[in-house]
Amino acid sequence: MKAIPLAVLLLPITLAGCTAMLPYDRRSEQAAITEAENISREDILFTSRCEFALVPNGLGTGIFYQGVCLASKNKLYLRRIDRTTGTSTTFRVYSAGQLLSASIFSGVFSDQLQLRLPQYVIALHMKRDGMQGFAWEIDSSATRKLFQILQSQGITAVPSLTRIASLPTTGTRTIYVPIPMP
Repeated sequence: MKAIPLAVLLLPITLAGCTAMLPYDRRSEQAAITEAENISREDILFTSRCEFALVPNGLGTGIFYQGVCLASKNKLYLRRIDRTTGTSTTFRVYSAGQLLSASIFSGVFSDQLQLRLPQYVIALHMKRDGMQGFAWEIDSSATRKLFQILQSQGITAVPSLTRIASLPTTGTRTIYVPIPMP
């Protein structure tokens, strides 16, 4: 019988259609957004990589998409990132008047910004530049900064009831690869 080495590391790897997210460049993304949305750079208050989900009211889970979140003086822009080219396209644009309220759910690893609209909740995690989406890559300070910007625009802050959890997307599986340790 062959002995199994005790020093074996199980490395978790997430497979998502065998595509990788290209690096995010804040400056070029801001230039693309200002051109596409016809806004001036002076009106931009906040830009960050993010992941977001639009979840119907009453549900606690949704599919999170990689994107870019931009707040101007009177609007919030959500843009989805194309995983193959690294470019973003407009997904939704909200005026401050469309958002009913905002809340922060503080979790063990990260904070989640939740924006309420009449039919659904937008759950947002801001991310550090160039990161993929694990909890340690989420930038809670940027999430709180956007929350403060929205409050200064008159969005009502309310208590958060629960965290919006992520549903697995089709084709995404976590596998464990054994790596022998010396």
